[in-house]
Amino acid sequence: CKNLTYDTTALPTAGIVLVFVDEMWSALMRTVFSILDAGPIELISEIILVDDASQKDHLGQPLDDYIRIFNGKVKVVRLPERKGLIAARLVGYENVTGEVIIYLDAHMEVNKGWLEPLLHRIKQDDTVIAIPHIDSIKHETFEVFHNAFGNRHHHHRR
Repeated sequence: CKNLTYDTTALPTAGIVLVFVDEMWSALMRTVFSILDAGPIELISEIILVDDASQKDHLGQPLDDYIRIFNGKVKVVRLPERKGLIAARLVGYENVTGEVIIYLDAHMEVNKGWLEPLLHRIKQDDTVIAIPHIDSIKHETFEVFHNAFGNRHHHHRR
């Protein structure tokens, strides 16, 4: 993908849904900022943060207050009681205005050029579910494991 250039004006827009429960502030914000920094911003209709009934205080009013810096690009949707990942993702889906929906974990980082290949593939065939190549970060050391294409061995964070 590195050697390809994409006409971003021809690609569909994407709404990005992050479901979280009691997520660390730094992890959640790292995810949000990496998405906005990597862009392209014109292809991101919004980032929907779906709170699946978190109990942590920092994810309440402080989060609502903080996301104002994003001028409406980031929105929080709160579930009054725990619904689970799939039901929470469906609530996120209902709030996306983009042509494509992307579900990401709430504790990850994307790199420049992550979005265009996914949207390009979906534009080619809108029945496709495009799944990105994901590297793992060892939570004890923050060492990055570059998972070779086709390598299904993941270092899960527990």
